[in-house]
Amino acid sequence: MTSINFDAVLLPENISFDIYKKLILLLNENDEWRKVAEYFGVFSDNDIQYILKSLEPAEKLIFELGSRLCTIEIFCTALEKCQLFNILLLFKTYFCITEQSALPEDCKLQMVTRGEKFILFVKAIGIPPPKYQWFCDNVELKEKNESTLVLENFGPNSEGEYYCVVNQEGYESIVSNSFNLILAPESPVILLQPSKEEICSVGSSVSLLVKAKGHPKIQYQWYKGNQQLNGCNSSVLNIDITDLSQEGKYRCYIHNSAGEVWSNETFIKVHIAEYCRPSVKIALLISNQLYNNLSHLYKPENDVNTLSCLLKNLGFLVIALQNLNLIEMRNSIYMFAKLLPSDAYVIFYFAGHGFEIQDKFMLPIDIPPAEEYLRSDAICERELLKALFLELLDMCLKPPISTKKKIFQETSNLYEYEADNNLIQGYSTTSYLCPYEKKTVENGLYVECLKRYLMKEKNFRFTDPCHPSSEIQEKFDKLSSLPKNLSLKFDKINIESQVTFSLYLNTFFNTLEISLTNLNDYRVTCEALEEKISFTLIRKEDVIIHVKNVQRLIKDKSLTLHLMKNDEIVDTAFIDVGKPLIAVADLWKKDNFNVGNLK
Repeated sequence: MTSINFDAVLLPENISFDIYKKLILLLNENDEWRKVAEYFGVFSDNDIQYILKSLEPAEKLIFELGSRLCTIEIFCTALEKCQLFNILLLFKTYFCITEQSALPEDCKLQMVTRGEKFILFVKAIGIPPPKYQWFCDNVELKEKNESTLVLENFGPNSEGEYYCVVNQEGYESIVSNSFNLILAPESPVILLQPSKEEICSVGSSVSLLVKAKGHPKIQYQWYKGNQQLNGCNSSVLNIDITDLSQEGKYRCYIHNSAGEVWSNETFIKVHIAEYCRPSVKIALLISNQLYNNLSHLYKPENDVNTLSCLLKNLGFLVIALQNLNLIEMRNSIYMFAKLLPSDAYVIFYFAGHGFEIQDKFMLPIDIPPAEEYLRSDAICERELLKALFLELLDMCLKPPISTKKKIFQETSNLYEYEADNNLIQGYSTTSYLCPYEKKTVENGLYVECLKRYLMKEKNFRFTDPCHPSSEIQEKFDKLSSLPKNLSLKFDKINIESQVTFSLYLNTFFNTLEISLTNLNDYRVTCEALEEKISFTLIRKEDVIIHVKNVQRLIKDKSLTLHLMKNDEIVDTAFIDVGKPLIAVADLWKKDNFNVGNLK
């Protein structure tokens, strides 16, 4: 482009026709001529109106400026001040930054939220086009050479002073505004709490660990009770147990400039005498919800699932079963009792129907109708007492209706039992009453309370650590064994589905959950040559099959899957599930009070 740089040349002299034509066109566009007229400050409102009435206002302005002895150089200065750089390029090559990100005038730092996408930009004009290079803390950012800088997922490593250097041949480099970006302050959030209790002996050591995140850098300070422990200002507190003075409650104060938080307390118990820990902590939970001849219940499944999760967090081996008949209940209880060593912590929990006549009785799902059942059709609580440490019965304790003469005339079995200090009994209600539950609440009232108080510190502690023997762990693992996950091929339609197996709700040992992928386009049906088991099929993202009552399997079992379209079977495949989970215990056998299959 030809440059015109005449300090004393008046408008519009020595301007070629092509440039003059473009000049008038650009000044008329969006009334840009007004900016120039207002910049000079020599035109009154009447002058502006006079120019506006012209057919070519821009041409009239140029004429008026020329008559006022305005040179091309002065005119170019006006264009620069008005930031009309596209018009300025008609007269001279030019290089400058026209637009860029800016911080508020009273703000030296820009705070950015963690994870936010932050954008900085610089726009410059010049011929040939300018080149950009971004820097952070005076370090060149490789491959960041566009006019826009995008900072994805802003975090601590993104903090710094950002600026852009713009280069143009024949000109000195121009540096953009600098942008001091910092991560917005975040109050500390605890990611890992220290353990709630540590039992130590004199001469041992213990470490308490807490992990937290926050910004700026968080600081730690440990306390014993309300006393600050000098020098203990890391995420780990190491304590050498020398005497009983180390016993007490410890917690950590975590803070930064954005906020503060306290960790949970850890109670350190110091034992001088030898402390006997349990060899195993194990629980049997039974949920009877769907009765053949009595009303169905709402909460047993949820209550057992909730209690199972709580006990697993306390280190218990949990066997959870649902909807058992009389033989299965009795066999499962005796099987459970034979698993127990003498120094075990044991919990038995039953949720279902029950009644009380002298003793308390738990009802299996195959109990006869209310007018007909006898005590011999139920499980007496005294059958449990010799083997258990904590027995919880979440059931009705009302006596049967008085019109049932047979049950009152029945001669009941006698169960010998001598009281010892190894038993705690808990009931969800008192004699002659029913337990309380609401349809709108996830759990019954009894389990709601257990959730809050089961971990309280007492002379008995379910939080005590233990290390189950390999023999008990092996038997428990066999009761919870699952078929191996597999790939299932439907040859006719050339579809492969991934099949995974798990416990229903990750809790119940007698309900197998099967998940199948890649079958969204088909209706799936399932069948097996076994009347004693049942199926529930759910379609979510995957096809979910619940195989219920697996405790009734007599031998290895395979399932037949049919894929259907338009009510026609398009392909069939088979899944071999064997005898999974509790099925290996043969709970279906009458008078099968051994666990031979688990040995």
